[in-house]
Formats: sequence, C-alpha cells, structure tokens
Amino acid sequence: MIADNGKILTFLAAVLGVASTLPVFAQSYEYVNPLNKRHTISIQALPPSFATGDRAVIAEFCSPSDNYVCMSSTEFSFAFPIAKKPEVKKWEYRGYSYELIAQEQMRVLGTSFKFGIVESVQDGKKIRYSYSEQYGLMAFSVELSDASNTFLSVHRVGFGGRLK
Repeated sequence: MIADNGKILTFLAAVLGVASTLPVFAQSYEYVNPLNKRHTISIQALPPSFATGDRAVIAEFCSPSDNYVCMSSTEFSFAFPIAKKPEVKKWEYRGYSYELIAQEQMRVLGTSFKFGIVESVQDGKKIRYSYSEQYGLMAFSVELSDASNTFLSVHRVGFGGRLK
C-alpha cells in the first residue's frame, strides 16, 4: 500500500522524532543509486519501514528465532540464513526463493570485502543482493523487463551486518 503525500509527511515526522533519540546505526540503512543520487532507498528499524523516493511502506523483520537476517515489505524482501552452512545454496523465506549464485572477494575503495551474491525473483523483478555476514547488505540490483537499478550502501555496514 502506498501512502499519499500528507501521510508520508506525518510518517516522516514520526520517524525523525524517534530517530533523534536513538543511535543512527540502529535506525536506518540507506542505499543510493551511484549514477543518480536522487534514487535512494531506506530500510528503517523504527518504525519498521521500507522507503523509496517519497513512498514508504510497512516492513517486517525477522525475530532472532527465525535464524535469518531478513526484512519483507510489499516493495522489497530479503532473507539470508544466519550462520549459513557452505553446502546451503538455496532457501525459501516468506514465499520467495533465494539462491546463492557466487561467493566473491573484491577490493573496493581500498577495503577488501568477501560476500555472497544472492538472486531472487519477486513479483516479476529479478533482484541480486551482495551480502556479507560482517558488512550486511552491501548492494543490490533490481532488474525489471526494460531497466535495471543498482543501489549501494551509504554506510560502512548495511542492513544485517555485524561489524563491531
């Protein structure tokens, strides 16, 4: 469900009010399209939401007993098993299938990252995620029938990361 502009402003005011009293790293994970800085996405812990541009929808997050790092909304879903065993290449969560298609190590901006590339098709969109247990959701790409958009984490640690 997409909110109208008046509801979005009320929603954003509530988010900003809550966010100002809690640590930023625990509140929001922001992603940006490196080719168009106006295309941004945010995964917010409080209130639980997924926002893209001027649209925000309610999101649900996994509980610790689910054994996944995950979030789901009507616009975007992501799930990765916690402490995944090397032989696990495919899994399902909340109606979507995920497949680990590669394990990569790459040097970006002077830092070496080890991450998995996960692919999922959701409601006609092919989504690829770069996920590291240490750095979390580092990047993702959404492919529609006629276009593709890639988003990179704005912060050092993305959603689900456990870097101390």
